Amino acid sequence: MDSCRPLALLLLLTGCMARPEAPAGTPSPTPEPTPLPTSVPAESVPVNGDIFAVQAEEFISLRISDSTRAARIARLPVGTRVRVLQQHSRFARVETADGLRGYALREYLVPAAGDVARQAV
Repeated sequence: MDSCRPLALLLLLTGCMARPEAPAGTPSPTPEPTPLPTSVPAESVPVNGDIFAVQAEEFISLRISDSTRAARIARLPVGTRVRVLQQHSRFARVETADGLRGYALREYLVPAAGDVARQAV
């Protein structure tokens, strides 16, 4: 009798006990969409084709992939306008006026009016 006790305790702790099933024909719950973080205004979420400007202290890095460890393609100074091509997790795939395409952290992009124009250097 005592040899069954550890097994029962293990099943109880791991949640492997039998659970009642939902009656047949009961729809499974549909997961609700994850809301946007309250700190990010809806209008600042990049949408494909939208124009955004760099907002940082000096510049942000345009990277070859959506990772902060990826190689840097270029530095985008404050105010540089980019067109959002796609969204990837914390990054947006963007295109500059010079035709450079890469990934920039979305948190440093703010909505901008106008079009992507070449920056005076």
